[in-house]
Amino acid sequence: MGAVVAFFALAGTAQAAPSIVGVDGATIQHYQRWVDSALAPSPDVKVTVYPDTTCPGEPVIPKSVQGDLLGGVPEECTLQSTSTIYLYVNPSMEMSYKRGVFLHAMGHIFDAQLLEGTWIRDWMFELLSKSIDLPADDPDLLDEWIAEGWAMCARHRRLSGYLLDEDFRYSDTGPYDYRPNARLHRRMCVLIRVAASADRTQSGYTKALKPIRRCEHLRRKPHRPAWVRREHCLRRIGY
Repeated sequence: MGAVVAFFALAGTAQAAPSIVGVDGATIQHYQRWVDSALAPSPDVKVTVYPDTTCPGEPVIPKSVQGDLLGGVPEECTLQSTSTIYLYVNPSMEMSYKRGVFLHAMGHIFDAQLLEGTWIRDWMFELLSKSIDLPADDPDLLDEWIAEGWAMCARHRRLSGYLLDEDFRYSDTGPYDYRPNARLHRRMCVLIRVAASADRTQSGYTKALKPIRRCEHLRRKPHRPAWVRREHCLRRIGY
């Protein structure tokens, strides 16, 4: 029970209340709801969103254009210094896809506000580079994976079942080919929560990870496979 309390205490101190507004300063309700319902903590900042607007310097593509990437025009870009997001998602895409694009952009805001220059970001880089094959010709992909990591923690408390492919990695890769397994996802989410908590130290991360490691090391018992015990234990502590 103590592990459960510890998890929710950490998560509770992490949750801030960002404000998602349009150019006129009014709250954009559906974007605000997506952030408010996120399972990952958000930075306490005002984020200005330009919906249906291409990134600065990109050509304007008519809405009649079909295709996931609107003829190669980026679907989002984030000006981290001013917490500004430009979104230009094809209107034919499902709402869940649009939500994913927006949360990815919010991941960049989280990175700029709470991760930049910290040991936490360095550890994320190390975890990601060891767990997923990084293309040698695209080192900046790690920045996108951090944003995707936040977006995935915002949508999924755990990765299991239909969310995983036959290699036990996330099955819906998206444009950045971010394919964490359940173990990597848990550690990314813990690092994100620690980054937004009162205790941003390495010992704080170790303390937060301790109940998870205890679950991961459970062995099988008669008539109860190890993976069942581990899954039950992780669910009990919120992972």
